[in-house]
Amino acid sequence: MQSLVAFQTKSGNRYVYDRRTKRLLLCHPLLYLMAELDRRGIDVSEWSKASRELPFEIGVSPADFDDSEILYYAEEWLLLKRNDMFAPIDDRARLSRRLTEEDVAHSLANTHHICFETTEACNLNCKYCSYGQFYAGFDGRKNKQLDPETAKRLLHALETRWKSPQNTNPDRRIRLSFFGGEPLVNAAFIKEVVRHARASEFLRDRLVFSMTTNGTLLMRNMDFLVSNNFSILVSLDGDRRNDSYRVYHDGRSSFDDVMRNLETLRAEHPTYFEENVRFNAVMHDRNSVAEVHQFYRERFGKFPALSALDTSNLQQSKRNEFYKMYLDVARSFAENENRSEIEQDLHTNLPSTNRLMRFVNAQLEFSVPNYQDLVWPNNESKVLPTGTCIPFSRKLYVTASGKILPCERIPHAFAFGRVTEGHLDLDCRSIADHYNKLYDEMTKLCARCYKANTCGQCLFKQMGPDGPKCRRFMDYDRYAQHLSEVVSDVEDRPEFYSEAMDTVVI
Repeated sequence: MQSLVAFQTKSGNRYVYDRRTKRLLLCHPLLYLMAELDRRGIDVSEWSKASRELPFEIGVSPADFDDSEILYYAEEWLLLKRNDMFAPIDDRARLSRRLTEEDVAHSLANTHHICFETTEACNLNCKYCSYGQFYAGFDGRKNKQLDPETAKRLLHALETRWKSPQNTNPDRRIRLSFFGGEPLVNAAFIKEVVRHARASEFLRDRLVFSMTTNGTLLMRNMDFLVSNNFSILVSLDGDRRNDSYRVYHDGRSSFDDVMRNLETLRAEHPTYFEENVRFNAVMHDRNSVAEVHQFYRERFGKFPALSALDTSNLQQSKRNEFYKMYLDVARSFAENENRSEIEQDLHTNLPSTNRLMRFVNAQLEFSVPNYQDLVWPNNESKVLPTGTCIPFSRKLYVTASGKILPCERIPHAFAFGRVTEGHLDLDCRSIADHYNKLYDEMTKLCARCYKANTCGQCLFKQMGPDGPKCRRFMDYDRYAQHLSEVVSDVEDRPEFYSEAMDTVVI
């Protein structure tokens, strides 16, 4: 496919972008015209010396420029092309890298985050729960609890790999996190795993602990969490009305209990609360960006991550009901009259900022993933299709029934192993083969997508019963619109670009 994408921003500026080299050029209207001619298969050199008629309309008229200008920018365009700009991309060939058994084994030996689903049980019955009525693909919830012995067997097996030569960063911190259900429903499991891990000579100085919780059981476990320096992510959607989807099984609101626990934690351990407690607000039809911002500013003086409801793996029969509850976070922010103040406080949690960060880090030539690419850039190197993580490179997730997945967001049907009595049942070759089969299916779609080289989508979110269906697929027009929106944001708020560049990690 073509590497050239030409687009205009809402301010009227014109740009050309090279998908292969990731170069973005602000250009003169005539250079933009040459790009559009080339993209449509018209010979720029011949056109510039002939009748100069345009079989399309892009808001640039050759009649507004003299001959010397037209010839100059025609030559400028041809010079760019002679210097390795805008060459076609063989997307199918570029997306032909596949995983090997060694890739998976290396990731497993270097995995630094183990997440335990401590229990399937939850004391709340949140309407939008990712394991609830709206979603398919996860095991039925039977209130199973993860056995501490299962976790110990897993940690023992992983410790062998962490100590092996395959671990290229043996001094790295190892995070043990606890998920649910509500993880504190099975607090005994958490306490036993922490005790066991701290007893390991290899682990004890490398450990960090974290937890995602609904906050209802914090009071009775507060001293344990503080003494072990847990990082806590609390789910709270705003004030009482905003939070009204988060109810107990008998329909009672959980809001007062959560607030009481949080206020007690802040009063008794103010430094811990400030440094270790973070928040997540799920956005829906009973809250808004403005309401959530005001609530957190007034009650806690800190601001949450804003999470849209997950639109993947929906039950077909529940889609209409789901979308009545769904809130577009970007639209909710845009509709607010007090955008500048909210933008300052919630900056890094806003969709527009996240989109800009992804654009800078993935779609511009200034950002490289590693030192090797910095020293020896290779625009023709083969890559894996989609933005799917190499299994276990970021996390290893264990369900309450002992199934092993790369993360908690992946449907349980894609489990790649199990912790059984006596050993870890995990075959790196079969995992690589399974991924590669899915990659082969996705490549048929990815090879036609203009965003394929910088995709951030997980393939497990795209696989349906009838094959891959990517919600983020972009043909030329959609990708040009995407670039226009991102660069328009940069033009409106250039300080956002500076911040994105300043936060690039080397």
